[in-house]
Amino acid sequence: MGFAERLRQYREEKGISQKDLSLQIGKSKNAISNYENHVSTPKIEDVIKIVEVLDIEPNMLYWDDIPEAMRKRISDRAVNTAYDNLNGLGKKKADDYIKDLAGNPLYIRKVKTIAEDISSEAAAAFKSNTSIR
Repeated sequence: MGFAERLRQYREEKGISQKDLSLQIGKSKNAISNYENHVSTPKIEDVIKIVEVLDIEPNMLYWDDIPEAMRKRISDRAVNTAYDNLNGLGKKKADDYIKDLAGNPLYIRKVKTIAEDISSEAAAAFKSNTSIR
């Protein structure tokens, strides 16, 4: 989902029509329609107005265009900011909750070993070679 789809999604979630958004940012309804239909892209100053009206972070509109490593840093920063805003009691509760989750195999991500990774690559190569015959 790219900028156009996310703009429409967040606008609709907020219950704002194209006309209302256009009036609030000083653009025509057609301009908003063009943004949502991949016809044109707003200037940065218009993006700033859009995110202010929709009350969202700018990266939310461009999330799929952001490289994976950057998305991880953004998510990590958001978690750290939320944690830093907790008082002592909130931090203790969050720490306890994380310990509980980390101790439950249901919530632990399985990391492939090198042998499993090589094995799955070999199986895929074998399968592609056998299907050619």
